Amino acid sequence: MAVVESHMTAESFTILLVDDEQNYRSSLRRLLQPEGFQFLEAGDAQEALTLLSGHHVDLALLDVRMPGMNGLELLARIKEDHPEVSVLMVTAFGDLGMVVEAMKAGATDFLEKNASTEAIRARLVQARRIWQLEQDNAALRRQSAGAFDFPPLIGTSVAMTRLKEAVVQVGPSDASVLIEGETGTGKELVAHAIHHHSRRRDKPFVVVDCTSISETLMESELFGHMKGAYTGADASDTGLFRSAEGGTVFLDEIGEIPLALQVKLLRVMQEREVRPVGSTQSYKVDIRVIAATNRHLPEQVKRGTFREDLYYRIAVVTLEVPPLRERGDDITLLAQSFLELMRGDSPVTRIEEEAMRRLFDHGWPGNVRELENVIHRAIILSRGPGLSADDLPPGLAPAPVAEPHAPAGGGTPDGIPAGSVQGDSMENYERAAIANALRKSGGARREAARMLGIGEATLYRKMHLYGLG
Repeated sequence: MAVVESHMTAESFTILLVDDEQNYRSSLRRLLQPEGFQFLEAGDAQEALTLLSGHHVDLALLDVRMPGMNGLELLARIKEDHPEVSVLMVTAFGDLGMVVEAMKAGATDFLEKNASTEAIRARLVQARRIWQLEQDNAALRRQSAGAFDFPPLIGTSVAMTRLKEAVVQVGPSDASVLIEGETGTGKELVAHAIHHHSRRRDKPFVVVDCTSISETLMESELFGHMKGAYTGADASDTGLFRSAEGGTVFLDEIGEIPLALQVKLLRVMQEREVRPVGSTQSYKVDIRVIAATNRHLPEQVKRGTFREDLYYRIAVVTLEVPPLRERGDDITLLAQSFLELMRGDSPVTRIEEEAMRRLFDHGWPGNVRELENVIHRAIILSRGPGLSADDLPPGLAPAPVAEPHAPAGGGTPDGIPAGSVQGDSMENYERAAIANALRKSGGARREAARMLGIGEATLYRKMHLYGLG
């Protein structure tokens, strides 16, 4: 066991080198010490665990193949006992299966043992840069909800508040992010927000719509091409990745990328360099990759239509954008925002109550994009200062409210005390059922809505109607 100290402080970036080859550890230390790194060294997993228990460590560099406890087993112990420590795996050529297992188990990245000294230095300098950014932004992350400053991402519901907190937390790092969500939920806005909260905010944000580029041209579009590389290539082109230098590339609907190109994309993300079509030269790129999909990529991995190693490379952090039907509290905010944004010279200044009820009751299969289109259409058709229910599309009829189920043999719904329903009207019956569900759920609206078999937005409207919240 070796502790290599050089005026080590709590603010130092400390790397733990774990490898049974003393020569390899020594060569890494000689390579990286001029960069100002601090080092701890261990020849096996047990020594590494002892060092971790008594020293501050920011990054562990683990050899996969070691006698006794191997690197994957040590990774699992580190993630269990020291989850704050980032881990890079050192692998020999051909250890792809182990790389995938390591990424599943929580490794941040991996290095090939025979990689060039420049590649190793660049990867660890990048890791330290991310660490420094995280230190600088610690206060920001602690106050993430109040610090969000990207107005286009509208919403104050619990689901949106959590998403905004995650955006502010992940923004300052350079980690790849996978944004999941249904069509129309606003995944590109979330990607913009992450870029906005990153150190790259003043650099390009390049959007790649993977559904709109033909398979034959996708490699050229992404990585560029040389003049004459193929018929019609009358001039060289740098490609979208190099045009985003220093910034962020957003791969929208990444699940549409063909398998053959997935291999090349994986290599670009690993090596941080691109080779244009028709060129023998590769070019370094400094970019962050954010991807989005409305598909379930793990299922595509099982079917063999999406590479497992690429999935774990892009999904270092996964964020889910909630569908609009789970954001009932946000429908009013979004509708009013779209009204202000789109009305222009229109006399419409407000949304009438019945129209808003219709908006609350709709299921929104098209999510925020559908709401935006509905408001735009209604503004065009409206003739007065108030946007009315008649201005909404005919298909936007109120959703039926599920009636509480009565127990067999008659009586009141389960849990509603006899005599609590005043009169025989459906309104009184419904009010009592809602009040009872809210009492049972401790005021949790989502749970109450589930108990009643209705949507959260419908519950919200009914609570307002009956004065229950």
